[in-house]
Amino acid sequence: MAIIGGGIIGICVAAFLAEAGRNVTIFDRTGICEETSSGNAAALAFSDVLPLAHKGMIRHLPKWLADPLGPLSIPPAYLPKLLPWLIRFWRAGRSDRYEASLAAQARMMRLAEAEWA
Repeated sequence: MAIIGGGIIGICVAAFLAEAGRNVTIFDRTGICEETSSGNAAALAFSDVLPLAHKGMIRHLPKWLADPLGPLSIPPAYLPKLLPWLIRFWRAGRSDRYEASLAAQARMMRLAEAEWA
C-alpha cells in the first residue's frame, strides 16, 4: 500500500496499516516529517480541530468554485461522479451531525494527547 506524504498523518496511517499486517511504502518529496510536521513546535492545537463540514459552508461553495486560487476545485466533468459524496458531506454539516463529529474528534484528540504525553 502506498502512502503519499510523510507528515504526521501519513506516518500514523502507515503505522496503523503496518500494525494490521499491510506492506506499506511512504512517498514524500523531501523526507519524513521534514515539512509541515517538523514545524509544529511539538504542540497539539486541540482548540483548532473542528469538523470540516458545517452548516454555513454551502453558501461559500459558489465563490470557492469560481476562484481559480480558491480552496475548492471540481472539474465539471467529475461533478456527476462526486455529487453523491458532496450530498453526504453537506448533510454531515447539519447541526446534529456536526455536534456528533465534534464529539468524535474530541475523543480522538484525547487519545492523541495520551499517546503524546
